[in-house]
Amino acid sequence: MNADAHKPVLLHEAIEALATSVAAIAPEYSTSGQIVYRNKNTQTTVLGVTPEYLTVRKWELERGRFVSNLDLQNKSKVAVLGATVVEDLFGTLVDPIGKYIKINRQNYLVVGIMASKGTDSIQSQDDQVYIPLTTAQIRLVTRSSFKDQINLISISVSVQRIMDARLP
Repeated sequence: MNADAHKPVLLHEAIEALATSVAAIAPEYSTSGQIVYRNKNTQTTVLGVTPEYLTVRKWELERGRFVSNLDLQNKSKVAVLGATVVEDLFGTLVDPIGKYIKINRQNYLVVGIMASKGTDSIQSQDDQVYIPLTTAQIRLVTRSSFKDQINLISISVSVQRIMDARLP
């Protein structure tokens, strides 16, 4: 048995190993918002995200596309809807892709639909709307001193890179 296998890892060594092992980083800004399509509306979570969000969370689209780097750069008013939001606003007869919804009285083009994820321990993962992080920061943050705010950073690491970093 390798004696180093049970050697305690110091915090700074763990951070150094993690830093070289990061596969993707996905910052996000989360707020609540009123979402409206014609005469239907729902109150739900609106997440400002980056394209890496899908990779880090291991989530998939049902159809359409997700937030792109170009959307971030242009601060585009595009939205990707969770399955519950689609059901609440559009039902089963209307295809939301290409339609405009309002998020807090601002128009957004629906460009994608998330595959259903169900509920985690806190809330339904399907009852969310995703928009570009940069758009959320300028359109949904109410105080100018918080315009660059993010609420959460999710990180995906490569196990192989961690193992490689620990080997002499």
